[in-house]
Amino acid sequence: MQLKSFCLLSLLMISIMSFAQSAKTTPAKKVLTGIDKVMTEIGYPYTKVNDSIATITFTGEVVKSYDLSFFKTGGLYITYINLSKLPGLTINESKYKYLLTCNTNFDLIKVGLEEDGTAFIRCETYVNGALAGNLKRIIDQVGNAVEEVASKLK
Repeated sequence: MQLKSFCLLSLLMISIMSFAQSAKTTPAKKVLTGIDKVMTEIGYPYTKVNDSIATITFTGEVVKSYDLSFFKTGGLYITYINLSKLPGLTINESKYKYLLTCNTNFDLIKVGLEEDGTAFIRCETYVNGALAGNLKRIIDQVGNAVEEVASKLK
């Protein structure tokens, strides 16, 4: 009787141990915050510069490859590109009138010129109420504006 009880107890212990070993653990899900959360929701591949800045690499026909900056400052998301740093573009006084007229041609996009002659395209969106789908459309519009403006600055 004792041998039978010992065997049953041993069998029970072996069963419990093998069940405990076969239980799979689920790794903790990484919680995204800040710029990672927003960029993941938007869906573009990106490079994180810091907790509030990311870059998205675009390819185009006029400008073969360029990085758009997307960042959060205060209560705004800003999509920005410095046109003056793009290769092969001529930005001088003869092009200023064209750049100025771009502001009436684009709805949400601003084409600007700094005092030092730096030309840029940017769009601002309030953080409150910003949806990933709308942010993606804005980023697409800035990318399209880069191609359109660059075609006239070649």
